[in-house]
Parts: sequence; C-alpha cells; structure tokens
Amino acid sequence: GSHRFATASDRCGGGIAIIHSTRVASHVLLSCGPFVDVQLLLEVLDEAQPLSAREKMGKAYLRYVQKSVLGVVCSGPSIAYDANGAQLCVGALEDAVSWNKKTGQVAKKMHVEEGESSAAVSSIERGKEGLATAYEDGAVRIWKEEICVATFKGHKGRVEALRFAQNGDLLASGGVDGHIVVWDVADEAGRFRLRGHVGPITDLAWIEWGRKRYMISASKDGRLKVWDINQQHCCQTLVVGQAGEGASLAFHGQRLLVAGSNGKVLVYSAQEEDQKANDVKEMKVSKAEKQDNGTVDPTNQSEENTSMELLVFSGSLKRIDASKANLLRWEENGHGFGVSSMGKSIEFYKARSRSELTKKLRRKQKRRREKISKQMSKEASNVEVEEAQKNADTAKQDLKKDSLSAASETSAEITVEDEYEMLPPLRLKHKAKGFAFCPQSWSKVDNILRFKVAVALQNNQIEEWELVNETWEKLHTIDMAGHRADIRSVSLSEDDSVLMTCSHSSVKFWNPHTGSCLRTIESGYILSSLFVPGGRQAVCGTKSGELEVFDVGSGMRVGEPIPAHEGAIWSLAALADGSGFVSGSADKEVKFWEYEVREDILDGQLSKQQLGLAHTRTLKMTDDVLCVRVSPSGSLIAVALLDATIKVFFTDSLKFFLSLYGHKLPVLCMDISSDGTLLASGSADKNLKLWGLDFGDCHRSLFAHSDSVMACVFVKDTHYLFTAGKDKVIKYWDADKFQLLLTLDGHHAEVWSLAVSAGGDLLASGSHDRSVRIWERTDEPFFVQEEEERRMDAMFEEGLEGATGVPQDEVVLPAEGQEQESLPAGQRTGETIDATDAIISALDLAEAQMERDAEHMQVHASSTKAPPPPPPNPLLLGLRPAQFVLHTVANVRSADLEQALMILPFTAALRLLDVLQLNLERGKDVELICRVMTLLVRLHLRQLVHTPDARRVLTSMRDRLRPQMESLKDTLGFNLAGMEYMKRNIQARRWGQVLLGMEE
Repeated sequence: GSHRFATASDRCGGGIAIIHSTRVASHVLLSCGPFVDVQLLLEVLDEAQPLSAREKMGKAYLRYVQKSVLGVVCSGPSIAYDANGAQLCVGALEDAVSWNKKTGQVAKKMHVEEGESSAAVSSIERGKEGLATAYEDGAVRIWKEEICVATFKGHKGRVEALRFAQNGDLLASGGVDGHIVVWDVADEAGRFRLRGHVGPITDLAWIEWGRKRYMISASKDGRLKVWDINQQHCCQTLVVGQAGEGASLAFHGQRLLVAGSNGKVLVYSAQEEDQKANDVKEMKVSKAEKQDNGTVDPTNQSEENTSMELLVFSGSLKRIDASKANLLRWEENGHGFGVSSMGKSIEFYKARSRSELTKKLRRKQKRRREKISKQMSKEASNVEVEEAQKNADTAKQDLKKDSLSAASETSAEITVEDEYEMLPPLRLKHKAKGFAFCPQSWSKVDNILRFKVAVALQNNQIEEWELVNETWEKLHTIDMAGHRADIRSVSLSEDDSVLMTCSHSSVKFWNPHTGSCLRTIESGYILSSLFVPGGRQAVCGTKSGELEVFDVGSGMRVGEPIPAHEGAIWSLAALADGSGFVSGSADKEVKFWEYEVREDILDGQLSKQQLGLAHTRTLKMTDDVLCVRVSPSGSLIAVALLDATIKVFFTDSLKFFLSLYGHKLPVLCMDISSDGTLLASGSADKNLKLWGLDFGDCHRSLFAHSDSVMACVFVKDTHYLFTAGKDKVIKYWDADKFQLLLTLDGHHAEVWSLAVSAGGDLLASGSHDRSVRIWERTDEPFFVQEEEERRMDAMFEEGLEGATGVPQDEVVLPAEGQEQESLPAGQRTGETIDATDAIISALDLAEAQMERDAEHMQVHASSTKAPPPPPPNPLLLGLRPAQFVLHTVANVRSADLEQALMILPFTAALRLLDVLQLNLERGKDVELICRVMTLLVRLHLRQLVHTPDARRVLTSMRDRLRPQMESLKDTLGFNLAGMEYMKRNIQARRWGQVLLGMEE
C-alpha cells in the first residue's frame, strides 16, 4: 500500500492494508485487536494524503526476468553451414546459434528481443544476404549477423519448411496450416499466400528458368504440388504417398528427388516449356507414324501422355533403410545427395558423370550381346545341321537388330539406377534430426572421393564427419555445453557460486553468474540432489536406489555408489543442523543419513580422507514416498505418499503429528517456509495447497497449473513461492494473499525442478527441453493488476492469430467448384491493429488541423485586418497535416502495412486516399503512396464504384499518379542504364589489363 502505511506497519506491530476512507479505517482498527498501537496509527492516517492511482493498485513487487539459458547445443531439425564452412548454425530453442566447430564455442547468437514471443526455432535456411529462421508460433525472421532486419507473421502455427529463391529476393515458408507464403525480402512484405494442401507442409523447393519460377511443395496429404509463382496457381499435382505421410524433396539441375515412407527415392525430371512442347510434338509425330505402319492400335491411347506437365516420373532408387525419410538434400553443386531416416543412419548417393555413364552403358551393351550369342549357340547344338544353318542366319539378323535397338534404347534412355551410385552409409550412435553438406568440400583426387557433412543429433549434440576412401571419420563434436537428456534435478550451493544440474547419465556444475560449465561427471540416472554444507561436495539419489557423492573441486565421484534403497530415490532433504540429510524412496522408506569422514589406508599408511555417509534411522511408510521435507527448525519432517496424503512426524522421536489430506492425486512436491508456519504442496491434480503446520488446516487451494505441479519452493525468509509444472511455465505466488504475482514463460517442455538462491535474487529451473534457465530479480517494480492486464492482452493477441484481416464482403470468391488458391500473405496481429489505430488517429488530427486552417483562411478573406494564425498542433510534430499522415503510414512496418490497411474501414480508407493525393504534388515517397493507393482501391473497389464522393478522388488519382510513376520509372531506367554502362567499362578495363600483361 502507501509507503506511509508500510513504514508504520513495523511500529504498529502488524501489517496494514490500503485504507481508502476514515469509515473503513474504523472497522479496520476494531479488527486489529490489542497488538496494534491505535494512537500511532491514527496519527499516520491523519498525516496521510489522498492515495495516488499507483498506490491504489496495491503492493509493489520486484520482477523476475530471464538472465541466461544454459545447456542447449541444438534443438531443431535444421542445421546449416556458413559460407566458409567454419561455423554451424542450429536452432537452440528460441535462439539461433552459430557454433565454431573447431573450438566448440558460441560464435554468434540470434536472440529475439525481449517482449516478443519466445517460440522455438523450427527451421533454418541460409541465403546469399543473410539467415532466415522460422518459429513454432508461425513467425519468420531474417538476420544479418546478429541483427534482425525483418519479421514476417503469416502462419497460424509451426513453420515446417523454409526456402530462399536462387537470387535471394524471395523467401517461401510452409506451415502446419497447409499454406505456403511467399515473402519479398527486399520490400520486407508478403507477396501472396498459396493454399491447396489439406495437410501440413513438409518441404519446399524452387525451380527457376529465367523469369519463369515454380514452387514445388510436399505435404502430409500425400500429394506433391507444382505452383506457378508468376500466375499464382497450381499447375500440376502428383500423388507420392498415402495420406498422413509427409515427404522431403530436393531439386537441382533438372532432377527432383522425393523421399517418403515407401523406402524409395522417387526421381522426377523437370522440363522447360520449350522442351516440353518439342517432346509433345515429337510424341504425336511418332504416334502418327506408328499408326500409319499399323504397329499401334489407334483406339488404345490410355497409356499415351501428351500433356505438357512440368514434372515427369523417371524412376526410383531403393534405400537400405526402409523406414520413413525425414530429410533429403542435394550437395550445393549437384555432385550427390543424402537422405536421412528415422533410424540411426544417413544414406549418400553420388551422381555419375557423363563419362562414367558412357562406360557403364558400353558394359551393359557388351553383356547383352554376349547373352544373345550364348543363347544362339545353345539353340544351334540342339537342332539338325540344315535347320541350324538356317536358324544361324536368322539369329544373326536378329542379333544385329537387337544390338542396334539396344544401343538406341540405352543411348536414348538412361535408367535412374545408372545415374546414381550408392556410397557407404553414415552409421551413428544416436538418431539424427538433420544434416548439411559442407560447402566446397566435395572433391575427388587420385580417384579418392572426399566430402564433409554435419549432423544434428537428437541427444543435444552436433557431429561433423568426413568420407575419405569410402571410410567415415569423425572430425569434430560439440557436446560439452549441455546434457544428453532432460534435466531432472537442479541445486544451488549455500553461497550461490555453484549450480548443479543432473540428468540420466551425467552431473554438471556451472557458474550461475557467468554461465560457464565448470565440471562434467558421469553418473547414474539421477532424480534428486543437494549440496553438502560448505558447497565442496554434493549428494545425488538415483533411479536405481543408490546414493552418489561427488567432489566439486576435483570433478570426480567420491568412492563407489552406496546402495541405499530398493527403489528410486525421489527426494533428498537436508537436516536443519547440517549434520546429514533424509532420503525418500519408492521402497516405502524414509532414511536418515549423517556425514562422516572416512580414511583410506593403503599398505598400513593413511592415504587420504573423504566424505562418507552413515545410515542412522529408518522411517517405514505405508506407500511409496514421493517427497520429503524437513522444517527449518528441524522439529518436523513432512512425507508425501503415493496415496495423495502428507504425513507429518516429529523428527526426534519419529512420532506421528499430522495428516494432511485433500489432494485428489499424488503429491509430487512440497516445501516449508522459513518460519515453519506454512507448507506448500503441489500435486498431479494441478492444484497448489497451502497448509498451516500448527493445526494442519488448509488455508487455501489454488488451481496453479494446467498440468501436474512438479516443483515448488519458498523464497527464504518470505512467504513468496515459486511453482513449476508440466505446462512449461513457472509461476510466482504470494502465499499470504493467495495471489498469482507473475508468470515466467520460457521453457518449451515440462519443468522438473527449481532452486532458489539464499537471498532470493536468483532462480534456476531445469526442464525436459534440456535447458537450464537462470532467472534474476530486478529492481523493476510491478503491480498485480498490471500483470493481469498484460495477461489479458496476451489472450487477446492469441485470439487474433490466424485472422486474415480481409472483410468478408470484399473477398473475391472463386468460381463454383473451384477453390481460391491465392490469398494475401499477412496475418492480423496486435501490431497491425495498433498500426490501424495510429493511421485513424493521424487522419483525425490532420482533418482537425485542416479545418482550423480553412476557418482561418475564411476569416482572413472576409476581414480587413489579418487575424493571427491558429497555433500549430504539437502532435503533428511540426509537419503539415497531409505530411503527418504520410509520416504515420511510413512508420508502419512494411510487413504489417498490408494487414493494417485491410482492417481500415471504408470511410477511413476514403479519407486516407483524399489525403495521400495531396502528397503526390510534392513528388516524395511516390512508391509508398502508389502501393497504399493501389491496395486500397483493390480492397474497396465495389464500394468505391458505388460511392459518388469517391469519383473526385479516383479522378484526381488517375491524373496525378500516372505521371509521377512514369517519372519514377524513367529515373530507375536511367540509373540502370548508367550502372550497366559502368559495368561494361570496368570489364573493358580488366580485359585491357589482362591483354597488356600477356603482351608484356
């Protein structure tokens, strides 16, 4: 509340809420009881001034923000080399990270600005001018170095495919919504949206022949579609698999490769329009000649295909691994391709050269002639001599015809099996998510083939391999920065200098302030952990029921694992005096352990001293123990059981004290406040319950998470509480007011464990996404009401996702029986709505100022004495009204401008057209004005035609816009001609220098 009330609370002996009136104050004073100094409180109330708006909002809390993310090497299925092949770019949850493959350190990190969505990276594509990243929330971003230069939002969900055009001016994205969006990289805006698939898009590929551009898309509906980019429609559809099965594809030269779930690589040939027309013409001529000779039945034309299709099936290659293929990629120069599957291997194929194909065809023809010759000799030995001679002459003629026909057939048609040669597959220890060819690494010297590939593995690891003389060699591995599996337990030392994270096979020690990994130790499957007082050793409980002790300084395990329980050790809790700890296991036992110093004696001499554990007592329970906690005073121990109850015992005598029941499902986590008055429990029933440890009453039951509550921990010396759940979020609570204070979003999978520093300024969280996130407390205050409003805004933003922003009465419907294939590329978001509001506000301000100026001109014309001009509106930023409107439109992000104009009402659009035509006379920003005017006319054409007031605006646009655009076109043509002239001069100078050097 008010700072005066907060100051008086300590002197009065109790907490005081905000008091808005004297009448309410009297009721509060009567309810305070004898523990409050009433006279002192009345003096404070008399001195208090009326509360401000901020004071009425309640108590202020300090905000927690994410400081760093540790332990993530790669998370997405995409991996890409840089232009030099020295760095590897992968998706690391919400970041795109470039790793130096030799040092294993982060070279660059592309991080989204704070305040934007923290969705994970789903795809990466490297272009000529930068890097493109796609995200699970449907966003696409383009980066140059570590700066985001453009952000596109056009999909409803995860973006699965991302492909640049050859010259990098266009970028295509395909999402789980089944739509393909083509983006203009230079204009930072969407061109159009293509729809036609009924399943998620799995892959994309470009085909470019001069100005003709085609897009090939594969989907989980089992179909392959070819799109004409210039005409924005589908020109061919192929069925390559069953519904629900996606395919990966790659195009190079004139070959399209498609790999799906049938254990084969389908090969298609792509033909240009001229070549297709010639092929169809030759086919018709050949067919007519055969009909004239009587060799073909003219009525049987079912198998003849005379359509001008872009893709023609050529054959298939059988893969070794018959499982579903998840990625297919060509080497950048077309020397070969690779295909990875759901297994642990990647298959590679080499494209044979023209000389190698000629040799193979000659060998095939030779074998065919030898086979026919053997067949002739066998037949001649079984018949009479006279008939043999006759048959020999006939066989010679047949041999000659067969050899000629075989030679013509093999020279005219080359089978797919002849074109590609299988290379040794790459066998991995773990499943591969994606791979990439190293640029300029494919070479063949002394008949030895060499090339490099980088593989992103599913165990949070990156490997680089090289094929040398048909043998795979591992070159580099990037794995030290993270765990190979999910993180089940995190713990902080007493001085907050060391952070311990535990996984199924290793324990890592980190510096939580710098984020550097200090030690990595192999271990068992650890479920719980804690630091020994002093922070030099740590104890961990494993899934097999063993206790492992680790030395932080040496990075080694102390002794052998200690068999402690017969079941998994789900929880460890330190005793209040620091002499030992308590372990709870699935074997229905709670055991007490004490630290001791053990001395190893070798050959009769003392070698070294090390930490040991001694079992002192055992508390047997009636069901599996899921969590144990000891009160800070050490007098009580709370045990959570599988039967959804919590049993509280006295620590010294182990006698039963309380039974806390109320959860409907097992309690998975607990914690006790520093003063020992509150116990918080989180359960699989998604609820958080707050209990009083004096009488065992439930103070409040809160619906905490949308899934099971996995961890809860109090901030020391407060009643503030953190909870984490399977819903991927962390929540910050005030246990006294039973209020949700803050929601910390960031994790992309279940959050298993939490750890809070002694001072409460740091929070560490471990998740199933293999990341460790460090959250720090800042000096920024926040109010609960503001956070609730922010959450409501976020819900409103989610409700806008997927809206196209096109008015229903303005959508041009397709013809009957047809589906509209091309749509606007953008998507309605909160930013586009804000941009629309800004444009409407600018129009209102501009019209108000123009009305004042018009009134001033009328008064000035009617009076002999000139009146003073009206004061300028400071909101116009010193600009003229029409200039201010254009300035507001220009400030809208290019990617959001189209959707912002779509939301604009017709009346506002007509006003905007009227104002923009005034700016055409100045001759500035002609391109932007033309774009806005053209789009508004296209959107509201029907209403403009039937609106008499719009005729004046449209006529003025026609008279002013065309000359301005022609002038701009002439300027661009002049500049292009000048640049072409300079290019020719530079080339001529270079050739002159070369010729002069040759003469010398």
